[in-house]
Amino acid sequence: MFTNSIKTILAAGIIAAGAAVTTTTTANAGSSFGIYIGSGHGHGIHSTRKYRQKGHRSHRFNGKRHGIRHAACGPRRALNKAYRVGVNRPHVARINHKKIVVVGYSRGYPAKVVFKRKSRGCKIIRTRGLH
Repeated sequence: MFTNSIKTILAAGIIAAGAAVTTTTTANAGSSFGIYIGSGHGHGIHSTRKYRQKGHRSHRFNGKRHGIRHAACGPRRALNKAYRVGVNRPHVARINHKKIVVVGYSRGYPAKVVFKRKSRGCKIIRTRGLH
């Protein structure tokens, strides 16, 4: 009996705190806060926070890759950029967690372009043989 009253007091306190947080965050158009009490996805108290910021899309909109933008430079993107820079017959020579090395030919001579892996636009770190 005593534990039920403690649970009730805690639930009321969480609802009051949630109401206080909700009233302060509704003034900010960037985020909202909600608390769910019940057995929707399991037992207990669940809190959710939805962010509506520039560049962020919720997983509910598209269903494609949960709406997350991948910031890392991939091999395909590096090959495309190397071709646009002027490397003919480009192919990936090496790839690790820091860089992607693409080699090919430029005006008949060997060419090499090194891309930064952790950049959205495949930033070029080093080039060799581009004329």
